[in-house]
Amino acid sequence: MLTDKIQHIKEESEKDFSTVKNQKDLEEFRIKYLSRNGLLAHLFEELKKEQEEYDKLEKTFQEKMEIYNRNVSIVAIIASIITLVVSLTLFKKILLIADGLLLGGVLTILYSIIRGFGSGNNKFQFIIVSIAFVASLFLGYIKLAKSAKT
Repeated sequence: MLTDKIQHIKEESEKDFSTVKNQKDLEEFRIKYLSRNGLLAHLFEELKKEQEEYDKLEKTFQEKMEIYNRNVSIVAIIASIITLVVSLTLFKKILLIADGLLLGGVLTILYSIIRGFGSGNNKFQFIIVSIAFVASLFLGYIKLAKSAKT
């Protein structure tokens, strides 16, 4: 592993530096560790390769995370709309449960919107916010219209 190599080079360089007695030894130390073909140069090449590999893996992770966020957002918006419909239609007599389900549906819509913004797709973000807005207006109107009639 890279950290083991760094530790090894550190220990070796400290040992080699302690044996430096004159200008010639110092020059050999410089060539061994600090030159273009020295140990530090090779270490930085390995570090650069590690960084490139990390960047590639990070990009792959971000792409998969965007797909995951989109899928979770779709499932959450469907679940929230079902919850809102159930709260406004099936539980007319039990207001406490209906109101709890209504609040749960609204919070699930908010969660869906937040996940939708993690998708990285502007069209999808617009669609998910529009669906949530229309569902909220429609179901809110139904709730308020029915409340006004009674």
